[in-house]
Amino acid sequence: MSVKKRTYNSGKTVWYFIIDAPGSTRANRRQIKESGFATKNEARNAEAGRRVEEQKKYELAQVRSVVDAPLPKTLGALLKEFFQEHAEKKLAPKTVERYREQAGYLAQELLEMPLEGITALHLGREWNRLLESGGHHRKTKAARSLSAKTVRNIAGVVSSAFARAIRWGLVTSNPVQNSEPPVARRHRGVALDGGATGDVGRGGNESVVSPGIPGGGRRYRLPARRDSGAALVGHPGRARDDCAVSVPDEGRGVRVQDNEDGHGSRCKDPGFGACHPGGPPEAAREFPHPVRAGLLR
Repeated sequence: MSVKKRTYNSGKTVWYFIIDAPGSTRANRRQIKESGFATKNEARNAEAGRRVEEQKKYELAQVRSVVDAPLPKTLGALLKEFFQEHAEKKLAPKTVERYREQAGYLAQELLEMPLEGITALHLGREWNRLLESGGHHRKTKAARSLSAKTVRNIAGVVSSAFARAIRWGLVTSNPVQNSEPPVARRHRGVALDGGATGDVGRGGNESVVSPGIPGGGRRYRLPARRDSGAALVGHPGRARDDCAVSVPDEGRGVRVQDNEDGHGSRCKDPGFGACHPGGPPEAAREFPHPVRAGLLR
């Protein structure tokens, strides 16, 4: 309770209040105290008015300090300004958190360098250092290397900060562009067979399982068609003479193309890829996937 009563040795009783000033912290605490009120209600009203007055003064001082703050001269100051004036106001909180984590890998010597003195060579040396010993083990805290993807992400944060500095008129060029950050190794994607891809559902509608999507059994329903012939999966309304129906081949994830003459040919691609012999039909080449083709929702 901020309003208290005090009795002097003379027997006189007064009321007073004591509050924390706006912006006060546990490490740097500043209090506001005022006494001499005859009643408790009078002290409460004075306290409420003083709080509003002090808050207005604090907010006005904050606005003036932000506008008149000195411009960033070092890379560390630029990153701080970038996070405060751009990232926290325009990006998602999780993105800002990740940016701060990536910027924490940078060497202190680089952060203390002036913006005009940072060249592509300095940054290239930093990327190499991060690749060799930029991280640390969680248990032993021993130095370890960082992946090329992580180092490239760190370079992306620094590049974004320099791009914002160019807009602010602090620098004229972005040294990250010529620093040659490492290129992340790309992994070749492998499509998984979703299971059987052809059967006729109720009411004349065709129900198919999308090929190439993990977790077979997820079915999509095509619009009803009037022709009686079997249609190509993902292509309603095509006659049987130029279409293929996909059926499972003993659970091994291989499609069999059932032609009009009854002879089947294996298809090694779980999607609508190349079939042998003869390759895919014209309709299959035109519609490589029912979902991507826009036929299914």
